[in-house]
Amino acid sequence: MQKSSSLFLRKIEQFIEQKELMSKNQLYLVALSGGADSVALLLVLKRLGYNVEAAHCNFHLRGEESDRDEDFCKDLCRELDIKLHLAHFDTQTNASLHGISIEMAARNLRYNYFEALLKDINASAVCVAHHKDDSAETLLLNLVRGTGIEGLTGIKSKNNRIVRPFLCVRRNEIINYLEQQNQSFVTDSSNLVNDVQRNKIRLDVMPLLQTINPSVVEHLNQTGEYVEDATAILNATLEQMYDRVVLLKTEEQMIVDIERLEKEQSSSYLLWYILKNYGFNAAQIKQISQGLTTSIGRVWESTTHALTINNNKIIVEPLFTCDSKEYRLIEEGLYHLNSKLSIEIKKESYSSDKGFSKDPKYIWIDADKVAFPLFIRLIKEGDRMIPLGMKGGKLISDMLTDSKVSYFDRQRQYVLLNNEQQIIWLLGRRIDDRYKITSSTKTVLKIKLL
Repeated sequence: MQKSSSLFLRKIEQFIEQKELMSKNQLYLVALSGGADSVALLLVLKRLGYNVEAAHCNFHLRGEESDRDEDFCKDLCRELDIKLHLAHFDTQTNASLHGISIEMAARNLRYNYFEALLKDINASAVCVAHHKDDSAETLLLNLVRGTGIEGLTGIKSKNNRIVRPFLCVRRNEIINYLEQQNQSFVTDSSNLVNDVQRNKIRLDVMPLLQTINPSVVEHLNQTGEYVEDATAILNATLEQMYDRVVLLKTEEQMIVDIERLEKEQSSSYLLWYILKNYGFNAAQIKQISQGLTTSIGRVWESTTHALTINNNKIIVEPLFTCDSKEYRLIEEGLYHLNSKLSIEIKKESYSSDKGFSKDPKYIWIDADKVAFPLFIRLIKEGDRMIPLGMKGGKLISDMLTDSKVSYFDRQRQYVLLNNEQQIIWLLGRRIDDRYKITSSTKTVLKIKLL
């Protein structure tokens, strides 16, 4: 018994060292549910001499069972002399508010809490108890749902600030270790219900595959490791291709040259590699790839970003948070309206010998034709003005189309209005003809975007 436990511990310690998952001079947070896997993980890491604290989330989804799990975790950590952090969530309300499944809400709440807690206690990473069986199930589940190459690696041993020291052991090894240690654990009844995709894989598919080959879990994990090694080589090549086709990458914008992209081998896969981190799914990326030359001006949106095709370029930017404010300018002066919009207004006498600035951010208008307060807001559907030099009105949307203004610039386009809500200036582009300077102008408003 003792020898078996020692071999189990040694296997995990070697895996941690091989994958460089943890260091004994840093603090780690163990995600503790009270189930067999997480209980074993807490015991093993403490036994191996790692500095750990535990965190338990009560999602209040299973009535008395949820409270039972919390009490068990409290007792266990008290016995082990390990600090326990507790969090309570109204998971059903959260799921309803965000229009997501209970499972997704619980996952988001858990990992958001862990991320905040890591900062609070200055811990290096969260340790979770996924094992070889979990990884094999994930690989199969990804295949069933449809996946790229990275989905064939199963579960990664390290992903950002999450580490998985148990990916070198099977579930039955974990149970055997707990039995040898006479360590109890709790059982989540929801894990035994055959009503979700993963449980179908776990309870139906895997047992069937094991009748064909009892070593299927080991083989699937080995395949995942082979694919992970191959993916590392592939990604190195993709990074070189990425550098050739991406013209710009900042927090605010990413631009891909379509002509260069199409010259690369497997351009559709390269496009997936470029866009995957911006939240676009496989179906969207396929549409984008097929529409590089036919979907000019079309907009695709992920949960975090928007993408459009313009001037033979793919342009990606964060989703624009609509500024619904109408800013009121009550007199001359300098106004800092938001983080990206400042404007200065000065009034002065005019003489025809004064020159005009050609800077599109700088205009002069006849001061006698306007009265304060003035207003600034984003453009709206149906906005019209009489562009300088024209006699008739024109929709601003048509003006922007004629000028080939991009989707993203349209989203951020402001207008200046008079006290009767009549548009004076399409900021940075064109003034209304009714406010231009004439031979009879005596006083001007000099307005400048800063």
